[in-house]
Amino acid sequence: MNKLIFILLLLFILLISCTDEIEVPAGITADSSDFETYSTCVEQCGQCETTCLDTLYFTKAVSSSNENICEHIQSTMLKQDCQQQLLGVEAVAELNKGKCELLPEEIREGCLVDVTVEIAIQSSNIAKCNEVENAEHCRELYFRELAVQNNDASYCDNIEDQSKQELCVDIVESLEI
Repeated sequence: MNKLIFILLLLFILLISCTDEIEVPAGITADSSDFETYSTCVEQCGQCETTCLDTLYFTKAVSSSNENICEHIQSTMLKQDCQQQLLGVEAVAELNKGKCELLPEEIREGCLVDVTVEIAIQSSNIAKCNEVENAEHCRELYFRELAVQNNDASYCDNIEDQSKQELCVDIVESLEI
């Protein structure tokens, strides 16, 4: 009987010592929701720690607008996306269309529209939207942003596309919940 207890105890100790413990990444605390997200990702996909870590750093960099965090990303493409997204955020915050010009062509116009919308809102001048190639999209974003800022779905009535108008109303109504 003592042998059986000893063997079971030994097996239990071996089992506990064999479980993989997920290492806490740099810049993350073990008790944070970031670490919880990371460890869940690693547990679900097995050997893809780098991918999970890159995703964590990307999310953290964008949510904190901290380009230094992008430098921790191993994937060249994701690191570049991180830096470009933050450049776009910076362009809008500074109302600086010149920063949009530094972005690749496929995302440059979106950045220019976002900056123009912010300029139009701050100057209360929707005519600013005529300065960008996709003026209609700029106007849609302008009225949607005003609707959200003022919690007033009547601004959505100014959006020409019916489905986008309905989406605008849905967004404003979801804010009231």
